[in-house]
Amino acid sequence: TGLEQRQRQKVSHMFARLQADLPAAVTRVEGNTETLVASRLLRAGDHFRVAQGDVIPVDAELLEGTARVEQAALTGESVPVHKSAGDSVSAGTRLLEGTLVLQANSAVHDSRLARIGDLIERAQSQQPFQSVNPALLSTTFVITVLVLAAITGALHWSSGGAVAFEHALAVLVVTCPCALALAAPLTLAATLGRGLEENVLIADPVRLMRLPHLANWLFDKTGTLTRGHFVVDEIERLSDTHTSAELLGIVAGLEQHARHPVAQTLRALAAPTDVDNVTLTREGVSGNASGHTWRISGRTEAESPCLQLHLSCDGEPVLRIALRDTPRDEAHAVLSALRQRGKHLFMSSGDQPG
Repeated sequence: TGLEQRQRQKVSHMFARLQADLPAAVTRVEGNTETLVASRLLRAGDHFRVAQGDVIPVDAELLEGTARVEQAALTGESVPVHKSAGDSVSAGTRLLEGTLVLQANSAVHDSRLARIGDLIERAQSQQPFQSVNPALLSTTFVITVLVLAAITGALHWSSGGAVAFEHALAVLVVTCPCALALAAPLTLAATLGRGLEENVLIADPVRLMRLPHLANWLFDKTGTLTRGHFVVDEIERLSDTHTSAELLGIVAGLEQHARHPVAQTLRALAAPTDVDNVTLTREGVSGNASGHTWRISGRTEAESPCLQLHLSCDGEPVLRIALRDTPRDEAHAVLSALRQRGKHLFMSSGDQPG
């Protein structure tokens, strides 16, 4: 139908927006020569360079450099991931800090992001009406519909034969297989579109019709059960050598030019102090200020829902900051309702343990 077609076009446009950030050109590295080429020309084994703020165009392996990479578009995790030589990165992830030289693992059309596009196309090609239980169209269904129409007509007979006929006819129209054939694909196409708006890919929309019968439910954490935005849960000064204001200024200075969500929260704590030689490492970020070497490192702990950040001065811990991702208001009610129905609940998280 025209309505279904428009909904499918809307879904396709949403995925096109997901791909819009992919760079059209990339710097290919061949020995000592660097050439700007179209991203689509990259092949497995090619070396290329990515600068701060750029989106990585293909799945690749890091050859040189250390950086923080934002993977939220693929994993939903708002905490950037530290990457160094030998680590893998996926197309569609963004380099927040640093400059990298990478080796392509695939062409653009073979990347993980491209496979997501294939999943969407496959989901679009599903025929929802075929999944409707054939029993609905059996003799029992037809007889039941006719009986309901007759009962409806009888209940409205006192209002006149014409009124009774209209109500009986309404029952027949609503329960007609043609109505089911229209409603099922339109509803599932709209559901797929809304999922993409919320950064959720539904690979097989037909399976949504089986949700009431599922016993095990797996929820993503960041951005699904939580909001994906960090707030300060606790600040603890671990040394008397500096005031809290001085330490928070150093924290803000170290994260002054970072773009990830954690840095945005930390910069809001105080006016930044000038920090020199800011360097990214696998463990965090370090720099020099007031004659000292400062470092921020972080980890998650199984016994705590918070991200624990530690600021050290010349190797000695001086400040601890606990950040937490706040749960969605409706999360508790949804999980409680599922538990009451006897469902088994599980949670998936991309948090990186210390």
